[in-house]
Amino acid sequence: MNVTSVLSRQITRSPGAVRARRSGLVTMAVFTGAWSMLGLASGVLALQIAAWVLIVAAVYFFIRSTRAGAPSPAGKTDPAPSNSARLSAPSDSRFVVAVIAETVAIVATVFILLTLHLPQYVVPLVAVIVGAHFFIFIRPGDRTVHVIAGSAGVAVGLAGIALIAQGRLDPVVVRGLLGCSFALITAYYGCYFLSWRFVDADPNEGA
Repeated sequence: MNVTSVLSRQITRSPGAVRARRSGLVTMAVFTGAWSMLGLASGVLALQIAAWVLIVAAVYFFIRSTRAGAPSPAGKTDPAPSNSARLSAPSDSRFVVAVIAETVAIVATVFILLTLHLPQYVVPLVAVIVGAHFFIFIRPGDRTVHVIAGSAGVAVGLAGIALIAQGRLDPVVVRGLLGCSFALITAYYGCYFLSWRFVDADPNEGA
């Protein structure tokens, strides 16, 4: 059994599941690229190199999204591990709730910080909010990736707040560190969608 089959998640094929995988890959491509821009703008060579690597990953996610629901070539699919659970794709309603909650929280946070003349804290607090939204997707049998992404995102945001408050680093450099770190998180989450292995619905289910 190879590494791919071990990491794969059996997802029951449906139009909604294919749509969820495609939109997930596109979303992670966009956000991985967007967060990487902060690394490019940092003026720090190491962060700029890391940002370019992450941008390549973002492009790869976008390319893979164009064939997100394509069946595997005959004879090319590795059998899923016998102990892997078959899952349905996350519901559209859960995605909508996550996006609405995240958007409202971000808009309110930006408004409050700009009103208080604290724009330097916008990016790290947005990172905390985006990280926290991953927890909404936790569900039985499929929680680890969301816990890791959510915890890492919140931790990165809080670290950014602490670094800015200390004032030891230029805020542009802090944003670069934060951006590359969060781009790595979204790239990791993009790999989650790549791990989906579509299987046909079991005709005995619900019988």
